[in-house]
Amino acid sequence: MKNFVFNGDWKFDYSLPSLAKLNSNKFFPPSYPHGEKLLSGKIPISFGEKRDDTPDPSDEQFNTLQWIDHNQENILTSLFNHVKNIIYPFYLSEIDFDEDWFPPLFEIPDLTNVLGIENITIVTHAKNGISYVYYSFKFSVDDEHGIVIILHETDLIGFDQIGSIDDQKIIEDLGLDYSDYNTKSLEEYSKREFKFHSPHPKYGKLKPWQEAENRRYPYELINKNRIEDFKIFINNGKISIDGDITPFLPGAIRRENMELVEFCLSKKPKKLHDSFLSALDKDMFGISSRIINLGYNINEHVGGSSILNSLIKKYIRSFSNPIEISKIEKKIKFLFLNKFNPYLQDSYKQNSFNSIRYLKDDVIKKSLLDFLQELIGNTNLEKIDMSEI
Repeated sequence: MKNFVFNGDWKFDYSLPSLAKLNSNKFFPPSYPHGEKLLSGKIPISFGEKRDDTPDPSDEQFNTLQWIDHNQENILTSLFNHVKNIIYPFYLSEIDFDEDWFPPLFEIPDLTNVLGIENITIVTHAKNGISYVYYSFKFSVDDEHGIVIILHETDLIGFDQIGSIDDQKIIEDLGLDYSDYNTKSLEEYSKREFKFHSPHPKYGKLKPWQEAENRRYPYELINKNRIEDFKIFINNGKISIDGDITPFLPGAIRRENMELVEFCLSKKPKKLHDSFLSALDKDMFGISSRIINLGYNINEHVGGSSILNSLIKKYIRSFSNPIEISKIEKKIKFLFLNKFNPYLQDSYKQNSFNSIRYLKDDVIKKSLLDFLQELIGNTNLEKIDMSEI
């Protein structure tokens, strides 16, 4: 094997020039970054990881990387045989197909018309000193989902769409009962220690599962109602109040956790759109006003549908419910009191009155227009052009 030195990165590019030829311009042309990478002979590799603090992959995983490096041609031969003799017949029996999806396979180079390699994952499960391997491909038969082919050395263990594959075939190949294995795994996961992880001193890096848990950690504190711990976490500068995944304030508003709402507002968040929508939805007009005072401009986020247009749609759907209509009218009045501009166009070049334009019920249309004209009459905005409605 090349002079591979693990440095704490569980995902890396590795030179496998023979396997990197599994590609064609219809999958990853050289103008694509991944196509350029394959053209240079490199493939993205990932080591699967156990949810522990061990900083290194297993000896079996290192052995497997070496085995792949030394057996690229054997792997190509096995892939050719598996696709031609097992995978093609399976797909032919399962779906209606266009023959163009099944390029003919006469010799190994023909595989480049069928498979475009995306990445390789060397998992933790192993047999006879060699790990099982997931080879992920673009696939001519299923361009939307691709395919993952699981091999142990050159033996076919299983295959499925990317995103649908699991480790059941591996577990069964190891002679284990998958149901028992899955139950035990879930039990172990439920008993895991809930904590914020620090990098291992050997490499000064986190494992990918630790990075993922750290991103979720503050959200889990909230889910477990550990609000004081969440405050300490934020105050210690571990993360901004706007979060890594989603901002914290919208969730606090939806939960109606006023202690958390007040704390988030005190930290002056910058991501305010979802918070404003959540507060408006909950009729928290005081909170909505404070969000505006923090710098939120209700006329900035029109997107595919303005706030008013969304409320008008709710008005139309709820017209037979006077209590709901009253709530919606309060929300609309709040928007106009805060200088909402209903004439702003969304990404489809439509203003907030678009839902009224196509409304066939004249009773609802008149009710809406009378209400809106009255509100607009109390502003400096132009009256609604009735000819356009």
